[in-house]
Amino acid sequence: MMVVSSKKDIARAFEDLEPVVDCGRAYGDGFDEVEEELVKVITRQDVKEHPAYGTDWGEWFDENIEELLNEAVSIVM
Repeated sequence: MMVVSSKKDIARAFEDLEPVVDCGRAYGDGFDEVEEELVKVITRQDVKEHPAYGTDWGEWFDENIEELLNEAVSIVM
């Protein structure tokens, strides 16, 4: 279960997801900037509607993380 109660919880919630871990390995030290951008992408108004804060975001992350991560990488790079 990945309960997200605030914007601050978002990075902690997705940090163990396989696509995020793989991207972190690929970008090494530069991943911090990608991770920051990923949080911004997730919380933007125009992104696919995310679940309500205080609920389980696990399924939503599973369905959307790769697309969101790719968007964050393209913004940073």
